[in-house]
Amino acid sequence: MKGDARFRAPLKGDYRVAAGSPARRVGFRNFPMDRFGVRKPELRRIARTPVLPGTLEAASIRSGGWGRDYRFPTTAEWLGATVKEIETDGEMSAMGLGDHRGVMVVRSPLNSIAASLGLRDRDVILELRSPVENLRSLSVATVALHPGDRLEIKVWRAQRLETLP
Repeated sequence: MKGDARFRAPLKGDYRVAAGSPARRVGFRNFPMDRFGVRKPELRRIARTPVLPGTLEAASIRSGGWGRDYRFPTTAEWLGATVKEIETDGEMSAMGLGDHRGVMVVRSPLNSIAASLGLRDRDVILELRSPVENLRSLSVATVALHPGDRLEIKVWRAQRLETLP
């Protein structure tokens, strides 16, 4: 079985499913989210907070063990679209950009949330309420959003700046 469980706020660690979730139709019931993991107060104080699955930060982790310098990925999935950093001078030049700032939409499928927001293939996201320099800043800007927030996305499209409502 595969589908969108419609978690309430997965980027904030709230994996309870919403009332209209298809998971409820197949019998899933929410359970207490605070009764597992590190329970002893003295151990909780020293325990690390896990990286939440589904976030760009989680996508940045590579296997390799303790002490490795992990790089944030340069390509990721975001709102159903494939996005990537502007890495090379060739990409920068092809997009008509003056620097490597921004995140390029590689593919924005028609049924994706990204497409419903007006994002198209080859758009470069420059702002999502705050400047978007790379995938990390896109992740930070996304997590800062709240349900009901009015979105204003500034993109570089066909060598000109556009604001998507």
